Amino acid sequence: MKQPNLAVFKFSVLAAAIALGLSACGGGSSSTTASTTPSTSTTPSTSTTPSTSTTPTTTTTPTTTSYTIGGTVSGLNSGTQVVLANGTDNVTVTANGNFTFTNPVTSGGTYDVTVQTQPTGETCQVTNGTGTATGTVSNVTISCAAPQPVVFSHGFTASNVTLDGGGTGGYGGSNLDNFSCTGGAAVCGGASSAGTSAATSSEYFYYQQPTAPTAEYVGLYVQAPNVTSLSTTTNTPGVTLSGQTSMTFEFNNNPEWAAQGANTPGGSNVLVQLTMGNLYQLSGGGLCHILLRYIFNPTGGTAATSYTLPLSGFVMAQPCGTNLTVAQVLAQQPIAQIDFQGDSGGSAITVQQGTPPTNVVTSANTTVANTANPPVYPSTLALTGPITFQ
Repeated sequence: MKQPNLAVFKFSVLAAAIALGLSACGGGSSSTTASTTPSTSTTPSTSTTPSTSTTPTTTTTPTTTSYTIGGTVSGLNSGTQVVLANGTDNVTVTANGNFTFTNPVTSGGTYDVTVQTQPTGETCQVTNGTGTATGTVSNVTISCAAPQPVVFSHGFTASNVTLDGGGTGGYGGSNLDNFSCTGGAAVCGGASSAGTSAATSSEYFYYQQPTAPTAEYVGLYVQAPNVTSLSTTTNTPGVTLSGQTSMTFEFNNNPEWAAQGANTPGGSNVLVQLTMGNLYQLSGGGLCHILLRYIFNPTGGTAATSYTLPLSGFVMAQPCGTNLTVAQVLAQQPIAQIDFQGDSGGSAITVQQGTPPTNVVTSANTTVANTANPPVYPSTLALTGPITFQ
């Protein structure tokens, strides 16, 4: 028996196995296997842009609220006016009734109403004048009235003091006696009289020389109640004003001085000087009282005549290093002493007063001799009755 060829058998089996494997894997066919490409969507993508508003942006400015400031005025005399101030805003009121400042105040802002200019012959007081504006302000009250008189001196006793205990006295001198009224031919002196009443009580002081001086001064002073000297260590008390606007007194001078005044313009001008009570220490070491001055002409001459001087007419003569105004001094400090003074020649005093300011010069009698034998040149100052502020 012929033996089978093992090599051919093995090859046949191997070939059958390979064919079976290919069949199981889908192969075995002579057709070409196709490459399958996934389907791609070709629909274009649409980008959606958000809608943009074209309305302009508006900036809102916060609303600022402001309120008017005002109130009422009462007691104002007809024909007068009062000037009110709220900071730099002023309003002039000429009649009683309502007033309103021109410029309103921002909400939360403050206001401070004051009297800038008092009416003639009256003093106005402010009520409800300060505060914070949280609404319209209409309750500021301005009450005007004539101030009550303040008495500086009720009159004089026979012992050179006032009825109120204030001291009185005088001084004088010239170039002929070294301005001291001592020695030589100079004569000076004075006296006081109780009179029959306070209204007729009087005080006088004089200075005289047989030869006409080229420079002379003579004065009469009256001190505040219970003041007999100006302190050199502390403030001196005195009379404090509260809105008074004028000073009244009764004055006269001797006939020779009055005659000089009649013949020479301003020839009998007299200085009135207010010495304030507060004492200041100067940088150079000296002591100082503020002095206020006014010059008037005693047109009544030898007859005791009443004179009224406006306090607004006084000028600052000695500020003692301060920047105070006359109005501030009169409102803040007491008046300790009042002098009535005649000064001539090289001792004359010049004051710029009036509107517009003009130079007014003091005098004393240096040109008219009396009828004595031998004749002399007298200058006499005299006061009668009270001195008041009103």
